[in-house]
This record gives sequence, structure tokens and C-alpha cells, in this order.
Amino acid sequence: MLRTLLHSLVLLALVPVLAACEIIISGIDFPYPPGFSLYNASYHSSYQADADGDGDVEFVVCDDRTTLLSYHFNYQGSLERWTSFLKGVQSGQIRGEVTFYAGDPRVNYGHSSVDVTYEILAGAAPLAVAPQGITVVPLPTVIGHTRLYLRANGYSGLYALSSQPIPVLANCNS
Repeated sequence: MLRTLLHSLVLLALVPVLAACEIIISGIDFPYPPGFSLYNASYHSSYQADADGDGDVEFVVCDDRTTLLSYHFNYQGSLERWTSFLKGVQSGQIRGEVTFYAGDPRVNYGHSSVDVTYEILAGAAPLAVAPQGITVVPLPTVIGHTRLYLRANGYSGLYALSSQPIPVLANCNS
């Protein structure tokens, strides 16, 4: 049975104006493997900014400092392993690819839930643009976008997720 695998989880984040940010990781159209499903997938980062100038604050990766990027998902059935990585939207460059197995000590487990945190060092996020010359940027400026990808393998098949593009800023304000 084919099911559309679009799920979302609203994360409420305290920002200077106490606004809420909705973050969605969407699945591709893919049949659920029998007896396995993933849902409530979300991510957040340690920095937020109005990256596109529309007045809405969103989670970002800061290229000038270490950024923590965390993701969460719930699952039903037997989770064997999953792989996550960052990929530049345009460049296709992949960084931080890690495969986790059931019981991995680097993962926080709940009842049928998983939480993982990446530490992205300054200058390490794969971008949507090719590296350019050094430019002094006094204000936060988007220099590219990256996506978070997850591939989860239940004992009965594969499930794939990808996030919307995550802005990478050249200079984050403290």
C-alpha cells in the first residue's frame, strides 16, 4: 500500500519575540515497508535568524562558528539502522555521513523515538554554492543552503527523509 510520507512536527522555539517556528522534514513518496513506519521527524539548530528577510525566524547553520544541529524521529516496528548526513543543495557535496545501529550509545533513545545531535564546525557545512573568495560580511548573510537527509532501515525495508533547505549564514550575530 502506497502512502504519502509527509509528516510534520511543530517545534515551539523561544525567540526574542516568543514566536513559534514550524520545521518540517518531509519524506519522499515511497511505500511503507510492511511493519515499519517513521513519523514526527523534525530538526532544530542552536541558532536562529531571519535568513530570508521575511520577518520569520528559522533555524540556521552558522558558518563562522560551531553549530549544533539535532534531529528527532519516532518509529513504529523494528528499527535496524539509519544513516544521516548533510548535503549541499546545489553542489551535492556530502558531509557528516554516519550510520547508527539499534542500541548505538551516541543516540538518545526514548520509547520508539530517536534523538541525534551533530556538531557542525565553522566552515564545515556543505553548501549550495561553490566556495568563494574571502569577503568581510558584517551582517548575517546567507551564503548557501544545505539539507539534512535520513535513511532508516527497518528489518523489512527502507524509509528516506530529507529536510527543506537549511540556510547557512556567513556571519551570525551573537
